[in-house]
Amino acid sequence: MTTNGKPDAGVVLDPGKPAAPDESTMTLMAAIPLLLRSDARSIAIIGFGSGMTAEVALSLTGVQRLDTIEIEPAMVEAGRGFFPRVRRPFEDPRSRIHIEDAKSYFARQQSRYDLILSEPSNPWVNGVASLFTTEFYRDVKRHLKEGGLFAQWIQLYSRSWTTGWSPRSSGRSARTSRTTPSTRLRETPMSSWWRRRPDGSPGHARRAGLGPA
Repeated sequence: MTTNGKPDAGVVLDPGKPAAPDESTMTLMAAIPLLLRSDARSIAIIGFGSGMTAEVALSLTGVQRLDTIEIEPAMVEAGRGFFPRVRRPFEDPRSRIHIEDAKSYFARQQSRYDLILSEPSNPWVNGVASLFTTEFYRDVKRHLKEGGLFAQWIQLYSRSWTTGWSPRSSGRSARTSRTTPSTRLRETPMSSWWRRRPDGSPGHARRAGLGPA
């Protein structure tokens, strides 16, 4: 699946063949938070992508509600092309898909969740940078239940730890979309960082405990 020529998601439909490069990441995006919070009942996912993250989350019978927020309706329709690997987001009654900007959705919603999973496209993509800002991380915490977890896919393959993400072939300047992992740490001081190994398994988790949230 590509957006304006930029790959955003991929799923291999034949289970007998090797998984697509980001398939394990999309799976772990749901699996790790659900491992850490196995009693989660309500989940919000920012960004539909292939729908694989929602598919994994809905495979747990304990999950009672899953809201997916996606700004581009064409992404959701394209996700139907990954059937039957991605089926539950469209068929499971616990799943609700909202075509809306994520910041607007949370601004008008009073809902609170056990888990909020954010997997937007790269920060320099038009309309995405606001989901990597201090303001967003500060605001989204208000929509977590007590003991809730916020998880985000960080595109490490296109970032500098100290200077932020670079837009590669984009015409936008790096300055307009600059953000760093330290932005998250300022607003989520009790954090752990997970990196996928080349074989697709979760790697070392590095915990940063900088005081109470």
